[in-house]
Amino acid sequence: MDNVQATLFADNSATYKLGRNMRHLQKVVQRNLDKIHAWCSMWGYKISSEKTVALPFTNRRGEVTLTVNGTQIKCVKETKFLGMIFDKQLTWSAHIDYVITKCKKRINLM
Repeated sequence: MDNVQATLFADNSATYKLGRNMRHLQKVVQRNLDKIHAWCSMWGYKISSEKTVALPFTNRRGEVTLTVNGTQIKCVKETKFLGMIFDKQLTWSAHIDYVITKCKKRINLM
């Protein structure tokens, strides 16, 4: 097996693979996405290619090209997953800014 990891919570999911060779990682993750799509199609589920994003955690430049049901998914620099904002370099600064903004709004209500 390709040893691709997955996280699931309600209707949110993420797949990920650790490694250094981005080309190899892209091939392995794409194979896994194809398997997930086949399973979903078999059981009547649909993956939203509009909501699906790729976020490579790396300092290197370049984008990852992945597809779901023949549609290329967006490669982003940050995304929100289960209330946490992850950025490409895992600095947490975007998430910290988000939490600070939320706290300031609540403090102003008081």
